[in-house]
Amino acid sequence: MSNATLAAEFEAYSQWRARLSGTIAEYRHWLNREDLNNLELIQSVLESGALRTFPLSEQESLVCHGEQVIANAVAMGENRL
Repeated sequence: MSNATLAAEFEAYSQWRARLSGTIAEYRHWLNREDLNNLELIQSVLESGALRTFPLSEQESLVCHGEQVIANAVAMGENRL
């Protein structure tokens, strides 16, 4: 792989990472605006009996948590999770 190709691929990756970071930030802002970014809220709704079943599967909950961890890491400029 030539240096020019490597540099182009690194630049494309950097642009993708910047877009991803922006998209995650927009998603988090939307969740906050809609007051949906709170697992305690979901737990209280379940405990109140308003819902009979949990609306998200365990995997979806993990994805939501993972998105938050990734967004925090990207925002802090961490190279590892």
